[in-house]
Amino acid sequence: MTKTIGDTYIAIVLDGSGSMSYDVPTTITGVNEIIDLMKAEKTKLNGKVKVSLVVFRNREGEVVYFNEDADKAAHLNNTNYIPSGSTPMYDGIGQAVKLIDGVIKDNDAALVYIFTDGWENSSSIYNKDDINSLIEERKENGNWTFVFQGIEGLDQTELKFATCNTMSYSASAGGRANAYAATAKGLQSYFASRSVGETQVDNFYDPDNQKSENKTKE
Repeated sequence: MTKTIGDTYIAIVLDGSGSMSYDVPTTITGVNEIIDLMKAEKTKLNGKVKVSLVVFRNREGEVVYFNEDADKAAHLNNTNYIPSGSTPMYDGIGQAVKLIDGVIKDNDAALVYIFTDGWENSSSIYNKDDINSLIEERKENGNWTFVFQGIEGLDQTELKFATCNTMSYSASAGGRANAYAATAKGLQSYFASRSVGETQVDNFYDPDNQKSENKTKE
């Protein structure tokens, strides 16, 4: 029986707090390379690829754009990305998940990519337990992949991400650039998995890990 491969929803959930002003050019370049890669890789899939960009700073996640066709997804720039304020990361993640909840269907897949150089300190809508419940419930569905990159020193086990879907990076410009490059590489593997019907991956940053359990939703 031929597998039905649905649409793919990707949300970039990006730290826009004041500490990210340390190296805005590297962030803009890195995120834009990821966006360009999605535009190129979407040709591997029959379904649509929809992209959302959520920036968390000062308040709950600020939706820069939602559910844009990958071909039309706008680049990050110095107008739509101006780091400032605190780090409401939980609200940013929750916002992205709830947006995709409204459009995803059973044979679709979702990927939520989170990048931060700090930890949660100011969310007003969601707390840690809320986000862990959102993550666990959607992973149980078999068609959600959560990917997290945080600066060295963060306790990445606080949230229920698959171990091989998390990565630490150093605080230098080179460390950030390497992190974005690793995500681009992981996305290539993710799109390859989607092209054969897989809907959830647990080895985003370690595609050769034999213990991972990528899933195809029946």
